[in-house]
Amino acid sequence: MAISARARLMRLTGQDGRLVNAYATARVAATANALLGPAHGPAYSSDAAFQKYVARRHPRLSPRLSEILDRVRTLPDKIAASEAAHLVEDLDTILEDIAHDT
Repeated sequence: MAISARARLMRLTGQDGRLVNAYATARVAATANALLGPAHGPAYSSDAAFQKYVARRHPRLSPRLSEILDRVRTLPDKIAASEAAHLVEDLDTILEDIAHDT
C-alpha cells in the first residue's frame, strides 16, 4: 500500500524519472531473488552485483543490461511519461530474457 501511494505521488508530481529508478531497483532485486533464491538473491540485488552475475552467466545479455541500467540511473527526476514507459519496457524485456535465458 505504501509503495502504491509513493508511486502515485511521484506520478502526480511528474517525477517519472525517479519512479523508474525506484522501479528498476525493485525489479533487479526481485529478479536476483527469483534466480538465486531467498538465501542468495539479496547478495546479488544491487546493480553491480547483479551485473557481475549476468556477465558470468549470460555474457551476451550483459551489455544490454548495463546499458539500460546506466540510462535509468542517470535519469533526471522529471521525464516524459512516454520515455518512462519505454525505459520500463526495455528493462522488463532484458530482465525477462535473463530470467528465461533467451
